[in-house]
Amino acid sequence: MIRNCKILILLFIVAISTLGCSLLSSKFGDAEITFAKTDVGTPTGPATMKSIGPAGGSISSPDGRITVNVPPNDVPGDVQFSIQPITNQAQGGLGNAYRLEPNGQKFTTPVEISLKYDDHDLEGTVPEFLAVTYQNKDGSWQSLKTTNIDEEGKTFTVSTTHFTDFEFLAKIRISPASATIRVGESIKLELIGCVPEKGFWDRHAFSAWCNLDGVESRIKPDWLADIGMFQNIVNEPNHTVVFVAPSKKPSPSVATIGIAYHVRDFVDKGDLLPSTIHKSGIFTAHITIVDRGYKVSGTSHDETYTGVVCDLEKPFTVKGAGLADFAFNFTPSSPMSGTVAYNAGYTPGGASAYEAGKGSYTVTGTDTEQPRITLNLTSGGSITARGRTFNIPSAASSVFMDLTPIEGNECGVGR
Repeated sequence: MIRNCKILILLFIVAISTLGCSLLSSKFGDAEITFAKTDVGTPTGPATMKSIGPAGGSISSPDGRITVNVPPNDVPGDVQFSIQPITNQAQGGLGNAYRLEPNGQKFTTPVEISLKYDDHDLEGTVPEFLAVTYQNKDGSWQSLKTTNIDEEGKTFTVSTTHFTDFEFLAKIRISPASATIRVGESIKLELIGCVPEKGFWDRHAFSAWCNLDGVESRIKPDWLADIGMFQNIVNEPNHTVVFVAPSKKPSPSVATIGIAYHVRDFVDKGDLLPSTIHKSGIFTAHITIVDRGYKVSGTSHDETYTGVVCDLEKPFTVKGAGLADFAFNFTPSSPMSGTVAYNAGYTPGGASAYEAGKGSYTVTGTDTEQPRITLNLTSGGSITARGRTFNIPSAASSVFMDLTPIEGNECGVGR
């Protein structure tokens, strides 16, 4: 809640600092845009078919993502309609694309196509920057003017007079929209689809404008962060930014990296002063910050301990090898302490025996060059051999394990 308030306050400050403009609720970015050529998609499932006649009707894909509504008197007789999911080849494409048939059928009255989006589609973007597009014969993708965006129902509705392949794409988005990095590490984020403007605005302090829909509108983004605020953000050219994680794991441990955006309409490309802000909002990316992973090592009597700890706040296991084969199972109650249960198997005199016990542990020195785990095995355990179990009297015993920060990616932390 506090982090969201920080972002909203920063967004408000940025918005009111843009002088001479009024904030309107009208649509923006609704012009038809042509996107790059791609290969044609291939089927990913069977086609859904339905005969629709002069009375009109509707057909939906089995996943409910796309629905075609044919108005009355739009076809002269019964026509076989179909929807087939296909691979989405468009750059920035979201989920499946759909092949609508009959391809080549012309409709005198526009047919309505509704597509549903979900939270996954909005990762790194916002509904206003989604577009319903269709593929031309030359392989390029053309956006359709949206007739309605139902944000509560998460549905886009567009109109068309012909069928081909249709899909969702994000015109502008943050990439990556989510990632995991370790404390002290950095990650570069980019505003994909935002082409830097050249000219007047690049030579002055107001240099963040970029093309949105050709010359019709432009967007000015401003990067924000709710962990560390501006000192953790390093701006780079072409609408990219580097976020540097704090040296210690914060709580909560997910940073929201945002871009507050303002969209203006320009009379023409040569205008020095913009006319009206049509929309302000914020894109967000979420970066999870985790502690550094550690390799575990150490010796005690005839035992050698080895293991890998990827997160001190999650259960982990360390193995011991020597006269007996141990497994120490750690359960954290905090990043610095918790309980441990162990079991071991060995063969004294050639007969198999098993030992089990428990205790507690602490982690110290994570802010130094010599972090370590200290096991306090004070609880009595048990030994089972030859079908009989013997209790071990309680006795204080300590085991020390050294922690060495992992330099590689053994824990598979994504970037």
